[in-house]
Amino acid sequence: MDATLGDIVTNELLICTSPLQSCRFALLARVQKAIEQGLHAKIISFMDFQSSWAKSAERCNFAKLSIVPMNAASSNQDNSKVSFVNGAALCAEGDVLENIEKLLWTFGKNDYIVLDGLDIVCSLYPDAETKNIQLKAFIDRLIDTERRLCVSLTPRKSEKEDEIFARYWAHNSDQVVILQNLKTGLASDVSGKLTVIRPEEDIKKEVLYKLGDRGVEIVTAGLISTSGRDDFSNLR
Repeated sequence: MDATLGDIVTNELLICTSPLQSCRFALLARVQKAIEQGLHAKIISFMDFQSSWAKSAERCNFAKLSIVPMNAASSNQDNSKVSFVNGAALCAEGDVLENIEKLLWTFGKNDYIVLDGLDIVCSLYPDAETKNIQLKAFIDRLIDTERRLCVSLTPRKSEKEDEIFARYWAHNSDQVVILQNLKTGLASDVSGKLTVIRPEEDIKKEVLYKLGDRGVEIVTAGLISTSGRDDFSNLR
């Protein structure tokens, strides 16, 4: 997986094109890579609880990762302890965009920050004529923090604002990772297709992967004829 996803970049985007897909295994792979490079990982998840992440880490063979509440890890210098924040707490009171920004500013330049399911702000932020402008400005401000960010999205196909949000993130990312279902549906030997795009380096890699009980395995490469529809193929 490391060879496919490559080195850690400043701004990375993971897109799931189907709610049946999960990018958690890819996010955990990035967290492990960041730790190997001496960074401290923080996970802010708007999708799942800490226990779900811990189970996924165990299932995907990332058992060495210890995912703990942020207050329990803040005083510990062991970077194998991954700080976890329940994103629901940021949505409970006040402006959700401001709450996220304020939290990011508390992190340091040596932190690797995962924002899992950030597209929830598209549905939580009040509808207005300037909504898309406000969401784009929010993305700009997060990038301006100059923190290492890894953002995961699962855009709703029927919602134009989700697509706009995803595309704007993609155009401002150093690397885009796209997870898709197979066109032929479920398969016993393949879970889906993973596409990695690095626009500045003109790199595009496509592989099939299998998510099993003992981790993630790259099944083969280049079998694009068996892959699903690529709704985000024109991101570059």
